[in-house]
Amino acid sequence: MEIEYIDCAPCCLGCDRETDYIIYVCNSNAATDDNFRLILNGKNMGDIILNSNNCIGKFFRTNSTIEPTIDLLEPGISCCGNNPDNGTPRGMTRVTLDAGDLLEGRTNTLVMQNIQNNGNGNFGNVVVAGVYFDETQQRWVMCRRFLNTVYSGFSGQSFSFTFEMPDYS
Repeated sequence: MEIEYIDCAPCCLGCDRETDYIIYVCNSNAATDDNFRLILNGKNMGDIILNSNNCIGKFFRTNSTIEPTIDLLEPGISCCGNNPDNGTPRGMTRVTLDAGDLLEGRTNTLVMQNIQNNGNGNFGNVVVAGVYFDETQQRWVMCRRFLNTVYSGFSGQSFSFTFEMPDYS
């Protein structure tokens, strides 16, 4: 899959290098999905429990100060909208990525392994992106996407995605 560059602030220097990364999986249509075990490059990243009619998912980040705000989620999806009180998406469990979870300069594999068939089909968003902290705006901004896709399929199905990361060495 091709890396998707995003028009971002000049301080991103052409989006040539991010400072941090995010991954999120979101049941964006709020209909009951199956439950999945997320496996990144062979490492179990934990379970994503999507067995309710809610906009829920998991938000992985390399820096604990990164929050899943509307600035970091896909336009029009935003995991079923935002909480009007504070502008943050609903139902996103936060998890910190460890150094080395994402492989720079290599193909990465992200697997959503079905662990419970909830009998209602599956549909949602999967994004892996580079982000940076914009000092001028005092907020995290998505710089480019390495994976920007949907998962969609029948109940009981597992999904697998591959994406490339730049080599910064």
